[in-house]
Amino acid sequence: MGRDKLSLPLTANSQRTVLGHVVATAAGVADWIWLLGPALNHTGLASRNRYTHAVVGAAQAGQGLPAELAMEVIADEQPYQGPLVALAHGWMRMMRSPVPPPDWIWVLAGDLPGVQVEVLQTLAQALQSAGEGVDAVLAQRAGHWQPLLGCYRWTAGTAFVHAHAAGQRRLFAALEQLTLWGVDGLALGWPDWWLRPVHTPKDYQEWLDHGDQRLH
Repeated sequence: MGRDKLSLPLTANSQRTVLGHVVATAAGVADWIWLLGPALNHTGLASRNRYTHAVVGAAQAGQGLPAELAMEVIADEQPYQGPLVALAHGWMRMMRSPVPPPDWIWVLAGDLPGVQVEVLQTLAQALQSAGEGVDAVLAQRAGHWQPLLGCYRWTAGTAFVHAHAAGQRRLFAALEQLTLWGVDGLALGWPDWWLRPVHTPKDYQEWLDHGDQRLH
């Protein structure tokens, strides 16, 4: 794409970024946010990562984020190693956080430009209704699980930690140890972009075109 996709403008003329939208959506339902991203430098500063400035700046600029965003920034010291490594490192850091552990937690990728509060609310409600035997409820798009758009019990994080410690690199190696439910966005009539991530320049252009169509 020529630049970090999370820093791309949400729309052609928007100051808000794709990541800014995701954080704003999370802030609409969550009491606390952990923001995991690559460290700014090799020291792995615990208080900052490469996305800190963008999110804090968006809050100060009034882009729909609380001015005093309840957020702890986690600098991933081994970035770009895949979602399992990121989740394992992130969960271990969260376990050491001064914030009391919640009963459950949403996991959100930063590249979901159309994600909505309704999606997060539905995932949480499904997990609460599922009973203690279900570890997580994940969104499903086109028949595929979306582990980076899900609601997990706090205890489910140990599956990521243990899988990584065992030398696994595939996220599904950890998910196979969990009991999962799915929420099918198509069955609920959700627009595809509520669940669709942006992976490529083509995806991003299609997202921008989608936004243009909604304005006409």
